Amino acid sequence: MISIGGGDAVTREGLEIPTHDYIENTYDASNNLLTAIYKRGGASGRTVATLTLTYDVNNNLSLIHI
Repeated sequence: MISIGGGDAVTREGLEIPTHDYIENTYDASNNLLTAIYKRGGASGRTVATLTLTYDVNNNLSLIHI
């Protein structure tokens, strides 16, 4: 069992995002979501998880990095 983000979540099968109250998203010129940063404590709070999304040459989602 590994603590994630110093919070109340542990690694398990599947995708789990620790408790958060703010999400900061960034997009590319094609309006594809590139990153989703999850924070606890508002916009200036502590980052508890980050997802980085990768797309293929046809703009299809190909990979999600946690």
